[in-house]
Amino acid sequence: MKLASRACVWYVALGLFAWYGGRSGAAGAEVLTTDVGAVSDEATPSQPQVCVVQIMASGAVLSGFANNPTDPTIAVLVPPETATNVPVSCQDLTSIGLGVANQEPSPVSLQITVFTHQGTALCTRGPFTLPGNGARGVVFGSDCVEAQPSVGELVGSVTFSADCASGIGVGITFDGTNLWYSCYASSTDLYKANPTTGQVITSYRVLGGLGALAFDSSRGKIWAAAGCGPRQTGDEVYLIDLATGTARLQFHVPHYTGSCLIDGLGYDGSNDTLYHSYDGAKTIRHLSITGVPQADDNFPWNSRNCYNSGVAIGGSLLYEGSDGCSHVWVVDKVTKAAAFDFSTQVAGDPNFRDEGLTCDNITFAGSGKEVIWSKEAYSPMRAHAFEIPAGSCKFGGGVSNQ
Repeated sequence: MKLASRACVWYVALGLFAWYGGRSGAAGAEVLTTDVGAVSDEATPSQPQVCVVQIMASGAVLSGFANNPTDPTIAVLVPPETATNVPVSCQDLTSIGLGVANQEPSPVSLQITVFTHQGTALCTRGPFTLPGNGARGVVFGSDCVEAQPSVGELVGSVTFSADCASGIGVGITFDGTNLWYSCYASSTDLYKANPTTGQVITSYRVLGGLGALAFDSSRGKIWAAAGCGPRQTGDEVYLIDLATGTARLQFHVPHYTGSCLIDGLGYDGSNDTLYHSYDGAKTIRHLSITGVPQADDNFPWNSRNCYNSGVAIGGSLLYEGSDGCSHVWVVDKVTKAAAFDFSTQVAGDPNFRDEGLTCDNITFAGSGKEVIWSKEAYSPMRAHAFEIPAGSCKFGGGVSNQ
């Protein structure tokens, strides 16, 4: 049915219903009342699926919502107000009708705006002029629906201006401005680069070999794992001071049985813990920043057919990359239940494989996108950025000083 005819039907069906205070509602409809002031502030911030319909009028208007304007089964009355915020389901918005009845004897101006729970305006209806004691219906189209992220869509790519001397790069992390990447068994083992151009800004000789990296925004430092540098066994975890480019050993991973190369390290700022995964692992360690195993330590990673390569966290989800399988699996960090997954295959780069992962909610924010970077292991040093749901993986462990 066209929007115009829907609005016409709604004008007759709900406009009259609103004018008589809901007592003459559509046949079969369950008429409810709600104190919007009591629920709107609580319902909208914590529920990403909730939108807000704002009704602004120059005089008192009585409003009513129905789940199907042509054949409603549920109707909700909103008490007369000049300004009202009503939480509604974003997913159901296009099937909801709104009737507004002027409670004043003189004309009033009316405007309806739909917002996301974060306050972003999606669409506007009006301004309209309602005659004295008049009413009208309003419907919402696809312009009122927030665009959903294209999870796994390639957003950007970067080739770094410097390769690793060994030909193998491992870790990648984002500090809110720049990308950092590490090198396996190389004298120059840490680079800072522009995430848009790939131009290297600074390079460091830290330990002669570094593995996975994880920026800690609360400390302004980078957690780093072993990368087969001199005398490294693989159980070493370091903290790198970015001002000096020096690393200090923090702890040895207990009961370690892997190789000297670690390609998965994620810092969780919500509880000050680390996720740690060695090259070719099928389990992931969960440790405190002093190396104490957590209750879920050494849990199986999500895929049965590949090996884990790269982990990242910046919220309630843990991102797990795969060794040679070009795929990222995402799980709830507490329950380990699968949330979603996506391919990291890139057209034009058939040899690309996931080695390290890092969250980035800043670089592409201007285009409304948040991403996770996946770094290739072999030369040329490069990384691809894939779109992820907003807020699911904030840089620096999810705790930002910016």
